[in-house]
Amino acid sequence: MLPRRGWLRGLDSPRATEVQGDLVAVLRNRRTGQRCIVQPDCVIGRSRDCALQLEQTQISSRHAQLRWTGTEWEARDLGSRNGTFVNDRRLDPGVPERLRKGAVISFGVAEQVWVLDDDGIPQPMIVSLTDGVVSPLTQDLVGIPSPDNPQATIYRSAEGAWILEPTDRPSLVLENGATFRVGEQDWRFVCYDLAPPTTVSSQAPAVPAARLSFAVSRDEEHVELTLICNGKRFELGSRARNYLLLTLARHRLADAATGLPETSCGWIYQEELADQLGTSVGQINVDVFRIREQLRTLNLPALPEVIQRRARIKQLRIGFVDNEIRTL
Repeated sequence: MLPRRGWLRGLDSPRATEVQGDLVAVLRNRRTGQRCIVQPDCVIGRSRDCALQLEQTQISSRHAQLRWTGTEWEARDLGSRNGTFVNDRRLDPGVPERLRKGAVISFGVAEQVWVLDDDGIPQPMIVSLTDGVVSPLTQDLVGIPSPDNPQATIYRSAEGAWILEPTDRPSLVLENGATFRVGEQDWRFVCYDLAPPTTVSSQAPAVPAARLSFAVSRDEEHVELTLICNGKRFELGSRARNYLLLTLARHRLADAATGLPETSCGWIYQEELADQLGTSVGQINVDVFRIREQLRTLNLPALPEVIQRRARIKQLRIGFVDNEIRTL
């Protein structure tokens, strides 16, 4: 029988190098070649609650544990009937054994011999509670269940916190072990905190002077977008999704011209926006994700949120107050 949980999505794909090496710790089954990410506190056994679930009857319900100590990985046997072995040496129950890259770990039976292919520091990750698939958060902006269907976004804030932003609910700060639902699937957020506690600053962070400049062709077939931040220009090119931002900028400028307070300017229902653009709400979510992804590659601190949401009433607006529109 094969283990059913903890698999790393896409590990054997051409993009596998993006999540290997020092980024994660990876176990490989020596007989089958299958691999899984090691979570910071990884219990192995037959129980459905185990991060790596093995189904042989010779495996105890909670057989062994692999754990990140903050400086290294260690293994310990949890009092299993048939034992846990590291490099052919049986572990005493409850006594930790230091692990190094290449260590061979056996769980009770010959079919369950694993090799620690990588021993990197555990990264923040999300774990599907449906099929146990583990997805490391190797970027600061991730679409769930995928970038092509982002029903929710997880991103790292300027303060270092991880934020879950569903398209239909208010945003949530994710703590280690938090569970959440996106679409029809449940997930768990796992994050080993390597950082010291955040100190409280008496000064508010400086917000850069930022403006979005739109250059629109007369037939409106092309929209060139430029970000101007602290006097520097960042050319963001002409993409179809720029028309979404242009439409939102026009709404915000029009509301401001009527004298509405800034907090009320620019909000539009997503269904109404989809009708105006001749697209779907799903495509709007994809475009919003791609726009955010593009701006984050600039690595500019404390930029305004490019898109703001009122999730409960399904409204959104452009987050930049300063927008200029000119015709080419």
